Amino acid sequence: MNLRPARALVLAVAPLLPLAASGPLGFAPPAAAQDGAPADGSDEEIRGLAQSVATASDASHAWDDAVRLAGYGAKAAPFATEAAAAEDATPVGRVAIGRVLLQLAERSRAADTLLRTARDDAAPVESRIEAVRLLGQTSDDYEDAIRQILDGALDPRLRAAAASSLWAVAKDVDAKKVLRDLVRSDALDLQVEGALALAETGDSSPEVTAVLHRIRHEPTPRGRLARALLEKAEWQRVPPIAPPTAPAAPANGAGTPKTGVQALLDEIVRVVRANYVAPEDAVDLKLWEGAAHGLVGAVGDPYTTYQSVEEREDWNDNLTKEYGGIGAYVNFDRDGVFSVSRPMFKGPAWNAGLKTGTRILRIDDWDTGGHTVDDIVKRLRGPVGTSVKLLVAKPGWREPQELTLERRQIKVDTCWSSTLPGGVGYLLVDNFAKNTAQEFRAALGAFEKAGAKALVIDLRANTGGYLNVAQAMGDMLLPRGSLVVETKGRTDAARNDVYVTQGMSTEWSRAVPLTVLVNEFSASASEILSGALKVHGRAVIVGTRTFGKGSVQYPFTLYTQPFAEPFEDRIAPFGAWNDEEYYEDANGNKRYDAGERWDDANRNGKWDAAETFTDRNENGRFDAPSLKITIARYYVGRRPGSFEFNPSRKEMIVSNRRVWLGGVEPDVPVAAEESEGWRIEEMAKLEKARAFDRFLASTDGTFGAGEPAEGADPWFHANRAAFEAAVLGGERDPSRIPGFDAWAKSLQTKLDREDLWQWLHAKLRDKVSDESGRQIVGDWPIDVQLQRALRVLMDRGDLSTLRSVPEYAGIAAREFAVPPTYGREELAKARPARNQGD
Repeated sequence: MNLRPARALVLAVAPLLPLAASGPLGFAPPAAAQDGAPADGSDEEIRGLAQSVATASDASHAWDDAVRLAGYGAKAAPFATEAAAAEDATPVGRVAIGRVLLQLAERSRAADTLLRTARDDAAPVESRIEAVRLLGQTSDDYEDAIRQILDGALDPRLRAAAASSLWAVAKDVDAKKVLRDLVRSDALDLQVEGALALAETGDSSPEVTAVLHRIRHEPTPRGRLARALLEKAEWQRVPPIAPPTAPAAPANGAGTPKTGVQALLDEIVRVVRANYVAPEDAVDLKLWEGAAHGLVGAVGDPYTTYQSVEEREDWNDNLTKEYGGIGAYVNFDRDGVFSVSRPMFKGPAWNAGLKTGTRILRIDDWDTGGHTVDDIVKRLRGPVGTSVKLLVAKPGWREPQELTLERRQIKVDTCWSSTLPGGVGYLLVDNFAKNTAQEFRAALGAFEKAGAKALVIDLRANTGGYLNVAQAMGDMLLPRGSLVVETKGRTDAARNDVYVTQGMSTEWSRAVPLTVLVNEFSASASEILSGALKVHGRAVIVGTRTFGKGSVQYPFTLYTQPFAEPFEDRIAPFGAWNDEEYYEDANGNKRYDAGERWDDANRNGKWDAAETFTDRNENGRFDAPSLKITIARYYVGRRPGSFEFNPSRKEMIVSNRRVWLGGVEPDVPVAAEESEGWRIEEMAKLEKARAFDRFLASTDGTFGAGEPAEGADPWFHANRAAFEAAVLGGERDPSRIPGFDAWAKSLQTKLDREDLWQWLHAKLRDKVSDESGRQIVGDWPIDVQLQRALRVLMDRGDLSTLRSVPEYAGIAAREFAVPPTYGREELAKARPARNQGD
């Protein structure tokens, strides 16, 4: 059956070589030379044959004659070179001659011949592609020539060939980047070009093998090549360590023991199911998933986890920014206690005052200690409108308190911006989600259009997200060709990647004075972006040392049933042909016609988008568990290949103290301002007494102690303009807030006037945000770390005018608290903390 693809296919190998390989380049010597000696022939015979090859217009004729020509050995080289230089030589002929010269180890002559076709814009693209591919078998003397072809190529197939050859001769990181961009394109044909080229370099990463699996059943040259490359990758795979085979003890003293890990797990499940007091809890699926959690957890990496269907769904929702929950980014703090990294603005956690650093000790009646982040997050989320009871502790509190929050639909942006006095742009990046790069670009464009003089990017408490988003954002701030990040993993799994900027920045965005705010909750992609900007000298980093994650994770879908939803491993299960499938072109019209047979099965062991499945949870999408595995470490540096700095945190002994080191050290360390514990508790009492609600509910500027009216907020609306001016201005003057003195006198509190102003200022700022429909960010009158970032900008000679901005009058002379830091001598003496006795 002649199966033809539904559309014209771009072949990974141009159809110029229909030869059976018998040597390194696929040539078989002519019959007269089968004893290993070169064939005999007169000069005229060889010259005539070379001219026949060089002037051929048909590929098959060119290669038939090329086989014979190569059989004459070194004697043929000068005649082949002469023929290729002739005016009547064809592109196909020159490529064939180039191949002959390579066979004869005439690399320089071969390269010169191949370059004539590779650079010829009028030559058929198939000939140019093959010429460029063969250049990869020459030497690094032709690196610059190949790079020029790559830079000037518009056809993606030609770009793939040039990138592959550039990698072959020079191991150039830009070449791999070009191929990866092709793999990540939307068009299948481009994905195939990149995947085949990468696979030929030994790359068997998931995104490459996924494309190869998709085409491996095609009855085409690229399908056959994909199968061969997949088989090669399988052969080269490191053999797994054999499981222990010690005999297991017979259950209850009876029977012959089985051997192996599987036998052990089977026996555990059988014994638990037969003897556990509550058999209804000993469900096989629960037990096996528990074993999966334990097995993966035994690796000892907190970021390598087994994810059940529900856990994977929650993880995906967190990156797509839409789910039902309390609205907070969470993680373990440096002491290993589950805490709020940052509340999402306008969410339930934010409204309840669960700010950064708040520890969540219990959810309903379930303690958070001893559980994974995924397990805890699963409990925090739930259907919209349901309630969750939390036991929380804030810094400085003597006792934790219980709060009840109502879950809401959480759908948030990831970037917020505002313009601070003096024309300073402030851009808060909440995390690195799917749409963050687009939001970031839009904000930069708005600042550039408005003529911002400087920029502050706030990455505090940003726990990361997608690595490629960090790369794209770095591209918007750095000159073209700057290294943003590179990854290094197992060599057998080809986990190495390099992200170099491609010129997405503008003249303004790569030159505007820049400071970046970070703290101990800034992790992962935050460390990549801030680290890259630091090492390239593009930004001044302000705040406290970042968390120190330093590793990259990738989710691998697991299709084992019944843990995954059942599916039919066929591309078109409804018996309908689609354009991903190959068909028998019975009438030769190069298109599918009704009644023609088609190949309806890929059977790749994975679920594909066109395949049917049993939607057991009725959520409208295919669900399966996954393994989220650490596959590489990431590094920042000034140039590719340097692997200059990895921020992974380690517990160390420094100056006889146990500390966690790692992360990105700020250029300008500054501690966040923290209130004393008793002040925080007094402010909590104000929350409980609904002091702010009473302030908003006043009708005449007097503030009684009774229950405030719900919803109307007459005092706010009567004085809205004054409130907005007070919270957005820079003066720490309570008298600018209408009714402040009367309201303060009505309170039973130990807090002084400054404390009350700060508390009311923050509450009013949130209220103004809610009423205006946008989140107001950059609270520089209170935020001392942001003030320090502004001071860095003021100290620049080209921004000295910021010192004369009235709102910044108090910043220029302020003294800032510096967190504990360690000098080079102390760090040089540091040693790993191996046990509690160190």
